[in-house]
Amino acid sequence: MVFLIFLEPVFNRVIRVHSGTVREGSDLAVYHRNRNIVWYAFKNFPREILLTSLPWIIGRNIGMIPYYAVRGQGLVILRAKLDAVKGLLYMGGKRAGIKRTLRTGRLRDGSGRGDLSSVQ
Repeated sequence: MVFLIFLEPVFNRVIRVHSGTVREGSDLAVYHRNRNIVWYAFKNFPREILLTSLPWIIGRNIGMIPYYAVRGQGLVILRAKLDAVKGLLYMGGKRAGIKRTLRTGRLRDGSGRGDLSSVQ
């Protein structure tokens, strides 16, 4: 027993499974993953990288439609992509908030913990 107490930190690891409550490859997982891929790029990429990567982003998203259609999830992927485009305006507002936070170095609570000006 004493032996296990000393070894516990070595074996005490978290194994992360990608899909926590949703089955991998289910309609719900495919929908959210593909919708969020578009939103993530639009919300978080700097403008220059977003513009130069736009052909690849569009190509990847169009290319995934036949892949999921062959798997029998064509309607799910189309709905995900259409909803992603509809939500871009909302993501634009979130993008502005992120840029504002980075520019001022202030987090929502008003603290300066987001200030990166001292980093060299």
